[in-house]
Amino acid sequence: MPHPSSNPTQHTALKKWTVRSVVAVLSLVVLAVGGGALYQMSASYLEERNIDLPGSFITVNGHDLYVNCQGPTSKPFILLENGLGVVTENWFWVQDDLSSRYRVCAYDRAGTGNSAAIQGPVDAVVSADELVLLLEKLGVTKPVMVVAHSYGALMARVFAQRHPARVAGLILVDSSHEDMAERFPPVAQEGFEQMLNGFGILETLNNFSGARVMGVASLFSDGLAGAPFDRAYHLYASSHHMSGAALEALGWDRSAAAARAIKTLGDLPMTVMMVDGWDPIMLPSWTQMQKELSTLSSVGRFVVIKEADHFGALNQQQYARQVVREVELLARDIF
Repeated sequence: MPHPSSNPTQHTALKKWTVRSVVAVLSLVVLAVGGGALYQMSASYLEERNIDLPGSFITVNGHDLYVNCQGPTSKPFILLENGLGVVTENWFWVQDDLSSRYRVCAYDRAGTGNSAAIQGPVDAVVSADELVLLLEKLGVTKPVMVVAHSYGALMARVFAQRHPARVAGLILVDSSHEDMAERFPPVAQEGFEQMLNGFGILETLNNFSGARVMGVASLFSDGLAGAPFDRAYHLYASSHHMSGAALEALGWDRSAAAARAIKTLGDLPMTVMMVDGWDPIMLPSWTQMQKELSTLSSVGRFVVIKEADHFGALNQQQYARQVVREVELLARDIF
């Protein structure tokens, strides 16, 4: 008796069923991708219609940088420097508090947030030198206090080393460390590499509502409210912002090398603030690296923001108040 599969009629039917199944699956994928792209376009369009940017655009090196300055122009100048993949909106609580007493400016580095893309490679040196030009365009002539978060704090150290006359003091909030890719425990080293690569992946996925569906846009905006939340969410859901962040991530090795070359910042007034909300496996090495950063200045201070996580140090108002308090303490000494 012949095996059923040897029956030509049944074999043909099986082939047809297989082809139809594959076509059905591919059709569902196409519909999902197309639906995601359509949702991204419509959601982005509606968000842009309702967004009113509080800042303005300044042309530097042939491209527009988005700058949000608040507070009296006659007051001492404080610059807020974003972390990798972070936008100006995440400084809302800090800026809102300080702007009654200082001139406080946050900005998006080239290619990130609302700022236009830059041609060529990007790293901490490129961004530090561009910051000098931005300050000139803003008419800032006196040394400024730089309050910087994460990768932005690494960049701020490079800026202080390359342009010392421009910097009156530094507040480094949970700063990236140039050697963390090597000094983290192995599992955390893998996570760091995935984080660097993740921005490029999100650049693509955000064309199909990736950050919206996966909750990434909400996660990065968590703790903000109202218009600042809406503006941040819109940017984190965009491909443009993730493209700029991915470009900075590609330059990590160059940025780390530039920071590694800094052996001292002399007697520059500086406070290093570390959050303790890291995973227990990472906390010992992270703490040691943060303490080392505080020794770059002979007058460096080391402060812990208890119970905060890396992004919550800015996004959550109760922790942002602690950043403000340290800014006030340092400002009394330098302004």
